[in-house]
Amino acid sequence: MAGLTHDMLPHVRRKTSLPNPKRDSIEQFRDYFRKEPKVLEMLLNKVKVCADCKKPCAYHQERCNSCGSSLSQVSISHTDNILLSFVLGIGKGKFPFKISVRFQDENCLCFDDPLSVSAVHLCCVPAQEYVPDLRYLFGRPRRGRRMLELLYNSAAKACLENYWGDESFQEFYLGGKVKWKKLLTESELFVLTAAGMNYPPSQYQLHVQFIHGPLLPFHYALFLEGGHFHYKRFFPYSFLLASLNALEDDNRDFRNSHPDYDMDLIIDEMEKFYGISYDKHWHAMISQIKQMQETHAPSAEKDFEYRVVGNQVFDAQAGFHHPGITVKSLQTSDVKRIQSYGRPYDTDEKPSGGSYNFPAENPKELQDWTE
Repeated sequence: MAGLTHDMLPHVRRKTSLPNPKRDSIEQFRDYFRKEPKVLEMLLNKVKVCADCKKPCAYHQERCNSCGSSLSQVSISHTDNILLSFVLGIGKGKFPFKISVRFQDENCLCFDDPLSVSAVHLCCVPAQEYVPDLRYLFGRPRRGRRMLELLYNSAAKACLENYWGDESFQEFYLGGKVKWKKLLTESELFVLTAAGMNYPPSQYQLHVQFIHGPLLPFHYALFLEGGHFHYKRFFPYSFLLASLNALEDDNRDFRNSHPDYDMDLIIDEMEKFYGISYDKHWHAMISQIKQMQETHAPSAEKDFEYRVVGNQVFDAQAGFHHPGITVKSLQTSDVKRIQSYGRPYDTDEKPSGGSYNFPAENPKELQDWTE
């Protein structure tokens, strides 16, 4: 279903103003550090860029997880590391790097994902450390567990204070059943959230994806077709936390036994030696997402103007074909109407945002987990 007909959707506005970026462009930044190969490497991602919607996707994905297009004929290329650019206070690359910040301090930055797949889709990144991807957590499990909990707890705080604290959001998505004044437990929030990390990532700075249900209509359909939370690519928070706790208790890390941090080997050894099954955690998350959608999706078929079958658009009521309407245009319109990213909008009706309040003065000052 597509083409929402709701007139009044709850949009949760950001509570604080944001500064302008301290640095102008990523190209100027590269030029300044042109004699620092490590810094230049940090500013790049290895990806496949979708030919249809231009979203950078992990290089091994078969389909774009934004628009669903095939990536089979797309070559591997490199893009700007936008998440690290946020941390460094860089103002723009090929487009302005404006952030819809929901929580920030000296240690982390949490913001609305502009490519939302749900009513609340937050990303949380470390701000004082360079961690290309989740594998490095297994090389320092004690430190990795603390990092994982910092990012998850910061995203949960941002969700609770911004979204659960908004009465219109509560009423629309939760039926008014949960009252902010009755402070929630982490377990109550957890059952409404799919949280975790991708490997390989599309942005090479560690980030927790905190996805609060329900999924947007297009993305739930894509999820049912296997287009989201890919098996052995998306690593649930529960699996990562259990694994790092076990390694910490055992005083073990993978830097010596698996210096290349092969994730398939790590998955196998976590089950073999510690009884922690990736499959069980992943399947539990998939079931939880379906239950979350059944319980909290506020829309019914009558709330949509169109029905999408493959790449064809049909009138939801009369059934006739709309050859002039593209699936992508409907998806883009629905996401913009639903998401709170960049709210309140600027006077020109474009998403607002700003820069991180505590950017690193020098990328070489970031604690580098690859060393």
